[in-house]
Amino acid sequence: MGQAQQRKSHLTRMLAEQPWCIYCGGETPGSSVDHMPPIAVCDDRLRPVGMEFIACKECHDGTRKTDQVAGLFCRVYPNSTSPTARQEIAKIFAGLRNNQPEVFNELRPTRRQLQFVRSATGVMADGGGAFNVGDNTHERIMQFGARAALALHYRAGIPRA
Repeated sequence: MGQAQQRKSHLTRMLAEQPWCIYCGGETPGSSVDHMPPIAVCDDRLRPVGMEFIACKECHDGTRKTDQVAGLFCRVYPNSTSPTARQEIAKIFAGLRNNQPEVFNELRPTRRQLQFVRSATGVMADGGGAFNVGDNTHERIMQFGARAALALHYRAGIPRA
């Protein structure tokens, strides 16, 4: 069985167990499998098993920007040491620059923030690693947090076999 057929079979099984989007409050039929946490937040693409949920097209397709921002923060702190993880972080930065320039640009610390960081003894004397969290970044992180909370709430309510 090909990979596309396996995905469809997995979706069919999941829809048979629970056909509603977990993010819409159980009122919209699901049409795809959503992974939480998304691969973007997992070093070396190692995602936890069993954290897959039914989502409608709108909820599933609307997560790319939030996943990208969350992936950056989840992967940058603490500093990743594997070469693969460092390459993936570089890809996330490039993706932000291309797909979400408003977020990429607001991540740069302000002069005042850099001065504060530089004045703190022993903490990033050169300002490296400091991020500014502006309105766009904040909005994406809040959306990601809400989605994660809904997925965990749903997972906690499923009876274990």
